[in-house]
Amino acid sequence: MAGVDADDLGTDYLEKIWQLTISVPALATPEVETYVSLLFAQLHLTAGAFSEIRAKAEENRKHDPLGVAMNFGFANEVLAEVPSGLEADLQLANLIAPQITEGLRGNPREIKRFLNTLLLKREASARRGIDLNPAVLAKLMILEERHLHRFRQLYVWQASAGGKPNEIGQAEKISKGEELEAVSDDARRWAEDETLAPWLKLEPSLDETDLGPYFSYARDKIFATGTTSRLPGPLQGLLAGLLSGSDALRKQALAEASGLDASSRVLVFMAACEAVVREPTSTNLRTLAELAKADDALVPSLVGALEQIPGTAIPLSTPLTYKAVFGKSDHRFDQVFSKVKAAVGSSA
Repeated sequence: MAGVDADDLGTDYLEKIWQLTISVPALATPEVETYVSLLFAQLHLTAGAFSEIRAKAEENRKHDPLGVAMNFGFANEVLAEVPSGLEADLQLANLIAPQITEGLRGNPREIKRFLNTLLLKREASARRGIDLNPAVLAKLMILEERHLHRFRQLYVWQASAGGKPNEIGQAEKISKGEELEAVSDDARRWAEDETLAPWLKLEPSLDETDLGPYFSYARDKIFATGTTSRLPGPLQGLLAGLLSGSDALRKQALAEASGLDASSRVLVFMAACEAVVREPTSTNLRTLAELAKADDALVPSLVGALEQIPGTAIPLSTPLTYKAVFGKSDHRFDQVFSKVKAAVGSSA
């Protein structure tokens, strides 16, 4: 091909490759409910039964492309009997579909990952006999996913208020247009954050909800915060005393910590947890126990920190130490310390 520059040919070829742009729209709420319902159905049903469910969804979509194509009602039409576990999960799909659509922007890959995490946390709480509202758990997980710094702040609020922070209820009410007489500065800042407004309006409301148990299962990133470096100077000195090898300095620091305001006490405790997760000595683990014994609102955070420590790294004396500090009738640490026994058994 005389007269044609080889470079021009190459450029034209590459332009043809990248000429077509395909935009995949985000899923709408009915599509999210259908997608989540089908994922649940696949989890609970045999391959044959799931094929029937999927065929029904495809048929429904042809008749109504914008509507919900699979839910409990449709499943009940196809199956002779809907398994109780699937029935409960289909009700959950209906409940959390609006949250997932708004919070995760209708991205199928993120939805599937989110749902897997939600189910794992629900199962973990059930094993401990803790009944969590999955809609509340989902709302917290969305905050953790999209607004991590706000999630960490909510953690501090709830820990300082025994699980029921006033700030979150105030922020939700303001975001919905309610007029309030007395509002904290933090709540107003949340309500005025335009990026946070859609999350604040999501149901259910967290006002008057005890968030303490939820932060045991929705706090994946709480202890990766670098809290220590952001502590004010006096609190850094107090932290050093708490983690000191000197028993006298440690006892003095514990006494000082008991006199802190709730927010400062939570910050110091979180920083101590970070340090102890990295270096879980017998003394440091006892210090955490004594801090939490003085403020029961810190116990869920302590359990969360202990869960991050491998069983082989926890000193064998620690379970007995915690029984001595909290009393033999307190079983909140039994599950987390079972891994210590398992580690000993595997090495025997």
